[in-house]
Amino acid sequence: MLHEEIERYVQLMKSRLWWYGDFDYLSGSFLRRCFKFYLKIRWFSILLLFFATCVGLSSTEFMGLYNGMFVYSPLVFSMFVQIALITYTGEQQSVLTISLNNYFLRHNEPWMNNMRKKLTAPLWRTVTFFMRYNLSIVILYMVVPLILDTILHFGFDSIKSPLVLPLPLNSFYGDDKWNVKFYTILILNWWSVMELTTTIQGPVVHFAVLSCYFQTEMQIFTEKIKMLELDRGSQEDIDEQIRTIVRSHNNLIELNRNLKSVFGLPCAFSSIFVPIFLTLSLFTSLMSDDMAVAVSYGSGFILNFSTGILYCSLGQRLENESEELFRALCDIPWFKCAPSLRKSLNMMIRQARTPLIVDYHGRSKMNLVTFMQILRSSYSYFTLLQSMSK
Repeated sequence: MLHEEIERYVQLMKSRLWWYGDFDYLSGSFLRRCFKFYLKIRWFSILLLFFATCVGLSSTEFMGLYNGMFVYSPLVFSMFVQIALITYTGEQQSVLTISLNNYFLRHNEPWMNNMRKKLTAPLWRTVTFFMRYNLSIVILYMVVPLILDTILHFGFDSIKSPLVLPLPLNSFYGDDKWNVKFYTILILNWWSVMELTTTIQGPVVHFAVLSCYFQTEMQIFTEKIKMLELDRGSQEDIDEQIRTIVRSHNNLIELNRNLKSVFGLPCAFSSIFVPIFLTLSLFTSLMSDDMAVAVSYGSGFILNFSTGILYCSLGQRLENESEELFRALCDIPWFKCAPSLRKSLNMMIRQARTPLIVDYHGRSKMNLVTFMQILRSSYSYFTLLQSMSK
């Protein structure tokens, strides 16, 4: 049985082809089996796209640094890393989802459900806006040039070359115009852009939803601590309340381990790639003489900036909530507990000093400090590119 919030998340991930926990939902029809096969070899197809992009750039002037082509090399490699990691951690994705689901089903009191819905409502509005923004960018970037190209060429015969904005496989067009090869490469470019969009929004939505879910459980646990009634009832009742809190905290720590096992390494890679994308997007937008390219890559800069700050701000919220949880634990009147429970309570408070956050073996912590490091790295790369271009 799935909690309604967990079911909403799973359905979203499956509809965006970013669910790698199990593939049972892709059994049945021929089309579903094709999707299942594609998801299993997806990492290999993106790897081929990366090699094709590098080959195309090798024959482009200045490796496509000034016309917006160069950015696709690290971008496609980032796609490969993200998809390879989610394929590798697919089992952990299922474990984390099941753990959260069990947690939600256990904490199903009305006030808990109301708090959970109140805290997740802004998240789902943000996720919806993020996905619609991505879709609108794709339409403007891909469909609008094709429509204009078709009207101007076939309708008025007023252009002599296709209208194509920078895309991963543009280097293979050559001098071919409006023939089978041109439309074949265009279709492959469309596929690559759709994969780019999915790979950008998939990990972001994945991290945003599950980290927000984890934060709601931390807040519910903090409220449970504040609601302890240690000034009334028998000693047995007081001891049982403390035992419940200790068990819940241990479950929360285990849930945090699962969260790190799924997101620790991908977030570490994101903190490396995001400054590269920020630098190349901004550099292309400022250096290009083509207004359409400048506006497109300016939008790309905004998208990557938003992605970086979303990752880090959500991680910062987890860190802030961990501090609030630690303060609530420190306020527990431990002297009212039985001597046999004081040791467990003391151990729990010691454990709570370590924040329940997302990191990779203590490094690449998702917080605003990391975001400032990303901006500093991006600025360093940008000044280096500017000095090379003079």
